[in-house]
Amino acid sequence: MNEEYMKAKQIENDQPFIQVRKDTGTNYLHLQVYGTNMQHMNRDYGYADKFSVPPVVTQALSVHEGNLFPSLTTDSLVYFREMVEVHAYTDGVQLRLTVPSTDWNAEGAFVLDLPAMRFGSFIAFLEDNGLVTTHDGMRFVAPAPTGEEE
Repeated sequence: MNEEYMKAKQIENDQPFIQVRKDTGTNYLHLQVYGTNMQHMNRDYGYADKFSVPPVVTQALSVHEGNLFPSLTTDSLVYFREMVEVHAYTDGVQLRLTVPSTDWNAEGAFVLDLPAMRFGSFIAFLEDNGLVTTHDGMRFVAPAPTGEEE
C-alpha cells in the first residue's frame, strides 16, 4: 500500500481497523478490515466478509447519518468506522455493532455471534492485527422473551 492509497482511503498511521458498509440490502452485513499482518488475508488490503444478519441491524445502519469513509476497493463513501468491535470469550467470539437503534439485542449495541466454523479465517485475521479483545467468562446471550402481555 502506497502513500497515495493510504491518503485516499483515510488510513492513518497504518493502524488496522474494521469498517461496516452503510447499505447492503435487507439482511447482509458487509465488513472490510484493513490490516498490516497479512497471514490470513483474503484481499489486497486485508479481509472482507459479508454475512446474513437480522434486517433490523441493516435497517439501523442504512438510516444512520454518521461520518462515511471510502471503500477500500473503490472511491465510494459507503462505510462507517469505529462502530464494530470483536470480543472473544471462553465459549465463542462475538461482533459488537454500536449503531443508534431502539431495537438493540444488548445494552447499547447489536451483538452477533461469529461461529468459528464459519468465521475462523476472519477471526484469525482480526487476531493477527490486534482487533480482538479477549475476556474471561462467557459470551453475551440475549434473554429469552418472557411471553408476558401488557
